[in-house]
Amino acid sequence: LPAGVQLLGLRPQPGGAASLSLANLTPCRQRFQLGPGWRLEGQLDGLDHPLTPAAGLADSLRLDPLRLDPWQLGFWRIRAQSSWSSKGSVRPLEGGPKAR
Repeated sequence: LPAGVQLLGLRPQPGGAASLSLANLTPCRQRFQLGPGWRLEGQLDGLDHPLTPAAGLADSLRLDPLRLDPWQLGFWRIRAQSSWSSKGSVRPLEGGPKAR
């Protein structure tokens, strides 16, 4: 994650996905990458419901869904790509990218 972006949570969700929660603790826009082995399924609100942005925000979110504005909390639904699993598991926290 970029400097100033903090991981708040990574929780398993039904269907083999996970909820990712991040906070931008800086006065600057930040963009982050999920990294190899993960794919974005959509943005969420703080209650893990799919985010339906206001009309003016729809285009900017669609063009750059991995952006955090200054002091923003962000929530996403992500899924581990099945090719990471040696056991064929589709659960996002099993067989995902390994910590170094």
